[in-house]
Amino acid sequence: MGAKSVSIEDKQIGKRIKESAKKLGYTATTLAEKMNLEEHTVYRMYRGESLNYVYIKEISKILNVSTDYLLNGEEEKEEKIITREDKLAFFIQLDDYDLDKVYNISKLILDIAY
Repeated sequence: MGAKSVSIEDKQIGKRIKESAKKLGYTATTLAEKMNLEEHTVYRMYRGESLNYVYIKEISKILNVSTDYLLNGEEEKEEKIITREDKLAFFIQLDDYDLDKVYNISKLILDIAY
């Protein structure tokens, strides 16, 4: 009976789980407790040896990452915070014609809202 080979993909999933846990300061023991698993099971997941895909959703919630990230390495795009300066810069670059259109539309929306 030979040892089961672990795919590179499973190793990458395990690595992402481990790195995400580490970012939150979670040890394998902490993650095991939160998932109600044995610590050695978490170590096996880290190595990609014992990935039960039923747990991926639970792990993603615990580690506050998406399942897409765990499974595929796809990072979630952060929403850019648009500052007041960013908004003003947008208006400054408009020509007079477009500025008038934006002004009229904005005024109409505010009149409706209030």
